[in-house]
Amino acid sequence: ATLPLWLLWLQMNIKAVDHRRNISKVLAIVKRSEEALRDASAQVKVVASRWLVHNFPLDLTRNLRSEILSSPPLPLEAISEFLSQEEAALPTTAPTNAAPPPTQLRDLFELALRYYGKESAELWTRYTQAYLRMSDFAMAATVHRRALKNLPSDLHADLVADFQQQLKRPAE
Repeated sequence: ATLPLWLLWLQMNIKAVDHRRNISKVLAIVKRSEEALRDASAQVKVVASRWLVHNFPLDLTRNLRSEILSSPPLPLEAISEFLSQEEAALPTTAPTNAAPPPTQLRDLFELALRYYGKESAELWTRYTQAYLRMSDFAMAATVHRRALKNLPSDLHADLVADFQQQLKRPAE
């Protein structure tokens, strides 16, 4: 089957009335598309990730996302869906004392950086922002230094400017 057929099959299961009963079917489609399409299954993973994030609570998606992210391909767009859900769960006001972001958020960032850390300045910026939102300025600086080591030098100017802008901005 081709990618459009896999996406159609996925959409049919996503559109079903009882979302909870279709979780296992959707995850099975993702796995089968992985086997059939290999790297071309990335878009199937993105659609399934988006569906999980927009239809289920964080605690449930935390338990399910490993089924999507456990084997290649690992599209940044799919990881980003899960990151957005984790980031939305961060406190809206910065804590008085430094606190680390949840382990699940750090693990997701580290997974994404393993695959995209040499090319995505935006990913590094988001990771830094998570630490700044938690008032952990030392770790934000550590992440920023790692970004400078890993990204090509032509991305450094924008990264530094973004970091300086984040430090000036009051906690959101």
